[in-house]
Amino acid sequence: MDYNVVRTHVNNAFKYYKNDDKKFHKAMTDFYTVGKENPSVAGVIYEETINNGIQSMLNLSKKSADGIKPTLLPSGERVAENYVRIEVSKIALAKAINSLDLKDKTALKNIAAKEGYDKTFDELYPRTGKIRKAIIESGNIKTDSVSSKMSWGQKIQAMDSTGVYAKQYPKSHAARIALIINGQIKDGEVTKRVGFFKRASYKPFLKKAFSFAKFH
Repeated sequence: MDYNVVRTHVNNAFKYYKNDDKKFHKAMTDFYTVGKENPSVAGVIYEETINNGIQSMLNLSKKSADGIKPTLLPSGERVAENYVRIEVSKIALAKAINSLDLKDKTALKNIAAKEGYDKTFDELYPRTGKIRKAIIESGNIKTDSVSSKMSWGQKIQAMDSTGVYAKQYPKSHAARIALIINGQIKDGEVTKRVGFFKRASYKPFLKKAFSFAKFH
């Protein structure tokens, strides 16, 4: 999967959302079609691109508003400049607000290719899919930089699926989630035994009855 191609499709979707429905639909169809090759990474690219787009619109809106200069007389270039800045600020802010639909996925329900993409994701990650999605949608994973480490409380807030996971693993769910976040647990392969010193970092998440020796 070509990451730049995936990012281009998402950028186009952001650009055309509520401006050209046909082009938006095509961009998201192309994204889901290509993204099926690696839906986990595609999901990270989607969230990162949409977040960056929203933030850029907010920055543009603020910059334009901050550049509005007071004027006593309703004439001259300053009035014209202020008018343009006001319009740009309003349009950019509206774009940022409208794009929140892309964050909560309400704008994606009618994209037929999404069903195949979601099916592939679920098949690849039958045990950890819900938590993976929650981590991706938290926006903390970046494609071009090392993400700042979230506190445990932030991780829990980003995972509405932990309640289900807790029922499946009542004694070890907290440690299991920590292991997933740190890449220790992966679908489709046997989990490697955690080293002695690394085990200590998971100690706060363990209960008395839990043993790493039995955790595979």
